[in-house]
Amino acid sequence: MSKVFLITGAGRGLGADIARQALAADHQVVATGRRPERVLEALGGEQDNLLATALDITDPTAAQRAVRAAVERFGRIDVLVNNAANFYAGYFEEISDAQMRQQVETNLFGPMNVTRAVLPVMRAQRDGHVITISSLAGLTGLEFCVAYAAARSSPPSYSSRPNSAVSMALPAPSLARDPDGPTGGTEGASGSWGCPFSPSEVSRPLGLHRMHPASNPSNE
Repeated sequence: MSKVFLITGAGRGLGADIARQALAADHQVVATGRRPERVLEALGGEQDNLLATALDITDPTAAQRAVRAAVERFGRIDVLVNNAANFYAGYFEEISDAQMRQQVETNLFGPMNVTRAVLPVMRAQRDGHVITISSLAGLTGLEFCVAYAAARSSPPSYSSRPNSAVSMALPAPSLARDPDGPTGGTEGASGSWGCPFSPSEVSRPLGLHRMHPASNPSNE
């Protein structure tokens, strides 16, 4: 059965990979990013089952606009993937107050903003799934990751079951050096970190392998 996915940070990296797999599995995708033209380019241009729309996740009003656009285009939202994030590397004393606040604003309050905008739609449908991409950095300290770890440690505490009709999950890919630059779906990331797992491995919690077993076999 076709689903409607809303994916943040879909202009590159993990977010773009998840969007491609959802499109390949014949789902409808609302792919968001601060620069929707880059999102369209990353996903192969205009498509009937794709809506690329602007979204800065730190702006609650922008989140509401993106959700309205999704519902106007596809009528519902079945799966929210909170993927967009950023990353400031450094020891605690090297991270400025502004950088620490921006890290938390993006990686904690950003997903909260989008989830808050989407939940009323899912509750009205009596169905929905919210997936927030987390990190092992939120569970255990990693060198140079103090700001990132602080922001990533909080999503599990607010992602308790919000409603019997809506499920929430927090996949937690680990961090690893990526020689080709940031690939974790992080627009504006300041470090070269990414997810070591293939798109198909990360998309398994989203049910893409169950919804369409033949989706994007080249990434298996």
